[in-house]
Parts: sequence; structure tokens; C-alpha cells
Amino acid sequence: MKKIFFILSFFALLVSGCRSTREAEIRFYLLEYPDEYYTPESDYLDPDAVSGKTCRISGVEVHPAFASHKIAIRENSNEIRYFSYNQWAVRPGQSLDLILKDFLRRKNVFKTILSADERGETDYTLETYIPRLEVVRNGKVYNAHIETKFRLKNNLTGTTVLEYRSDSLQELDERCLNQFSSEISRMFVQELHKFVLKINYNLAKAEAGKNNY
Repeated sequence: MKKIFFILSFFALLVSGCRSTREAEIRFYLLEYPDEYYTPESDYLDPDAVSGKTCRISGVEVHPAFASHKIAIRENSNEIRYFSYNQWAVRPGQSLDLILKDFLRRKNVFKTILSADERGETDYTLETYIPRLEVVRNGKVYNAHIETKFRLKNNLTGTTVLEYRSDSLQELDERCLNQFSSEISRMFVQELHKFVLKINYNLAKAEAGKNNY
């Protein structure tokens, strides 16, 4: 009886040991301000051209399907699934919100920037919505995909001053989520740069109009 008990105990330990070796490690990925991103020389933003206007950042809203820590992959037009052992370290909305504020401060787009929960009056409110943030698979090809919508509202009149929408797709060298994360951050900032150019042009045009009176 003791011999049978010993064999059964040994077998149980062996099975549990095999299970533990098969447990996959969860990897976490970050969306961070990119080291560089491409813009034509003609689209240069002068950080010394500080606007006298103030702006409230309402935060970055992400579609519920892509807003959690889960990283989505689309393999069919209306079907997504999530990676089992790869996740966002921080929810995308929070990470992109930090990137957005960092960009606006680096480029001195506004004199003052307030978060949604900060007190104070501002001239404008900037709203950002991300309808899609995913890996897109087409056969053996993998792409980073982010769709972005920016809207600048005039707080005094309650009207929309500017709207900008982009749909960016970048092929990945391989099935690498580290590269995917980098490309998402880069494309987001690249499109934000284009939107800010429109903001600067709009503010300069409005200021010039005032000076003509």
C-alpha cells in the first residue's frame, strides 16, 4: 500500500511540475512618447511661437472594444480577438492622454493647459476619440492600425473650431508587439502634429483678423 501511495504521489508531483513549466509569461507593453516621427520641413512647429490662448484637455476616449488592458487583433472585417499573454501595461486612453499633453507642452501650443479635473476657465477644449486601436492581420502580413479624431471647441461660443480625422496603418516587420506599440505611439503623435498645425493656422488667422479692425 505504501508503495502504491508513493508512486501516486510521485506521479502527481510530476504532472504539476509539467504544468508549471508550460505556464506562459504575460508580457506588458507601453505607449510612450516616440523618440522621433516624420514630418516635412514645411510642417515645422516653432516651440517659441507661444499662443496666448488656454486649453482644457478633456482626455482621450477609446472605443470600449480597445479601451482595456487587452490588445486586440482583427483578422476579419467585423471580428476581433485578444492576445492571451500580451497586454497593455497601462490602459491606452491614459497613455495617449499623457502623450498628447506632453506634445502640447513641448510645442508650446497653448499658454496654459488644464486637465479635465483641474479648475479654471479656458478658451478652448480639446477632445480626442480613438475608434480603433489594433493589430490587423491580412494573411501573413501584420499591421499597426489606429484611427484618431480630434476636435477643438471654443468655450465662449460653444462651437467647434476645428475637426481632424486620420486613419493610419503601418505594416510591421514581423509579428512583434513591441514594434506595434512603437508604431501606434508614432502615428498618434504624427497625426497630432498635423492637427496642431491647423490649430496654429486658425489661431494666427483669428488674431490677424482682430488686428485688422
